[in-house]
Amino acid sequence: MAKARTLVGLDVHATKVVAAVLDVETGELAFFSMTADIAGVAGFCAGLPGPVRAAYEAGPTGYGLARELVRREVQCVVAAPSKIPRGSGERVKTDRRDAELLVRLLLAGKLHPVRVPGREEEALRDLIRAREAVRVDLMRCRHRPLAGEEQRRCGCVVRTCFVRRASLVARARLRPVNPWVEF
Repeated sequence: MAKARTLVGLDVHATKVVAAVLDVETGELAFFSMTADIAGVAGFCAGLPGPVRAAYEAGPTGYGLARELVRREVQCVVAAPSKIPRGSGERVKTDRRDAELLVRLLLAGKLHPVRVPGREEEALRDLIRAREAVRVDLMRCRHRPLAGEEQRRCGCVVRTCFVRRASLVARARLRPVNPWVEF
């Protein structure tokens, strides 16, 4: 692995990306903010004086950025968020501070990388997560009539919205007993 001239710490979110760029030769640290367009961010990193190493935290935005950076010949480290050291006094978190912390840890070699899955593996993970979410929703819908029975036993007045109850029941494929129940 060649020694990088430019280090980039990226704080990636769904709508924007904050980049902290450190020129190793001069020690100059600059900050940039951009939209969360993968091609745009990868183009920005590839346009910096090379060789370039970039780092960002693994998260819900996926690994598309890492694959695009590697495709553009930018070394990329996807860091495990749980392994990033945080000071006990650091209570204020900002995008700029997170990006700066990433670039400093990248310079020190203190980031723990995670394996970047391929497109197919990432799609399979997303499918499994979606299936689990549907299963949890189904169980919640199945248990909802039981919660109503418990409320009836204690003599409470139960009013439920027909539209919400009907949509939940339709998803769970249950027959609605009585959407407006009043005791």
